[in-house]
Amino acid sequence: MSQADQYIPGTCNIGKREIALRKAGAWIGIALTILTWATLACFRFHPLDRLLVFIPAMITSLGFLQAYFHFCVHYGFVGAFNITGSLGKSESIQSKEFRKQDRQTALRILALCFAAATLITTLAYFLP
Repeated sequence: MSQADQYIPGTCNIGKREIALRKAGAWIGIALTILTWATLACFRFHPLDRLLVFIPAMITSLGFLQAYFHFCVHYGFVGAFNITGSLGKSESIQSKEFRKQDRQTALRILALCFAAATLITTLAYFLP
């Protein structure tokens, strides 16, 4: 049984279908990031306007990191998981310790997303 087939507190809270959804969102985020960056650069917007790249860059990094870690940040904060169910349908986690582990993982993933989006935004700011 692979990691994506079972709930593991603080490690895995989504299954294959949810992971595929996160990857799809990440690819859309890449397209939006490139489109935003290119639009702002081509039309010579003020460099401060290029900070808008942060939003789609955050979507991109959030999607890829959630897929990579097999972990949904939202589920981690609300104390839920969805391994084999339909998309968007989750089961509640009763254990306080498991909820705590999931919140910690969710915060780590958000920190990584923020760092990645900040790096991409910094490049967009300094590169024409």
